[in-house]
Amino acid sequence: SVIFTGNAVAGKCNMEYVEIAYGGSSSWGLNFSGCNATMSHCEIHHNAGAGIFLNAASPTIDTCNIHHNTTYGVYCTLSSPTIRYDTINDNGSYGIAIFNTGSPVVHRCDINNSGNYGIYISPATPTPTITNNIIRNTGGYPVRLYASQVESALSNNTYSGNTNNKIYVYGNTLSVDTYWEDKGIPYAVYTGHIYVHGQDGTNNVTTLTLEAGTELLFDETMLYIGHQSNSSYPGGLMARGTLSDSIRFSSAATSPAPGDWNKIYFANYAIDSLCELEYCVVEYGGYSTSTENILISHSNP
Repeated sequence: SVIFTGNAVAGKCNMEYVEIAYGGSSSWGLNFSGCNATMSHCEIHHNAGAGIFLNAASPTIDTCNIHHNTTYGVYCTLSSPTIRYDTINDNGSYGIAIFNTGSPVVHRCDINNSGNYGIYISPATPTPTITNNIIRNTGGYPVRLYASQVESALSNNTYSGNTNNKIYVYGNTLSVDTYWEDKGIPYAVYTGHIYVHGQDGTNNVTTLTLEAGTELLFDETMLYIGHQSNSSYPGGLMARGTLSDSIRFSSAATSPAPGDWNKIYFANYAIDSLCELEYCVVEYGGYSTSTENILISHSNP
């Protein structure tokens, strides 16, 4: 393995046209710990563990080929690297993994044939910018991230050939106004409800707005608008499809059936004027004790 520590001087630790292969006795081929070097036109491949491991480091990784590493192509923790124009392919688990905090930039990369995820983000604290990438042929999902990261993180990416060609969304709270575009593939919400409530924007109501054509798929989870008992947590849902481009709320199951997911819940403090469903399809809800696709409680969407 090659390790750059925090004592390494970034301007004197640049790498260009370097190959690192068949390393990883310490679970990585190349390690940047507290060092912000620049690497370009390098090939990092066939290492045990991660090809590149970043810990509290923000290097620039430019026009590199990162492939056939046993777990991750690039593993980031507490780091804000710029990863651009790279080919990241055939890594065992994730193409890029982003953990803890940091603001990584991933731009114009070709992320191909990752074992489980093209890009994996956890928890909700990182603020990545993921733009203009091609994410394809992944054994699982192209991207996994939290609901609160969707708008700010993803822009102009292309997804194709993935086993589950959906954006894996981990449900959490949307406390600021949020706009979800139609990305050309569905959002699939797992492992937690999406709560939309707070006092954001000029009207002091946190609102989720969906573009026409957007698909939200759920697995035993719920879209919860407003708060049932606390007036400090109002919420809104603006879902305006069109006759030719409807918005769809449905099941994430391969073979959908009634009761697969919970419901859309308009709670007491869902603000009537900011809750609209127009040209929407809502189907296969009613999970567990729920018996409805939509529940309206003391509100008038």
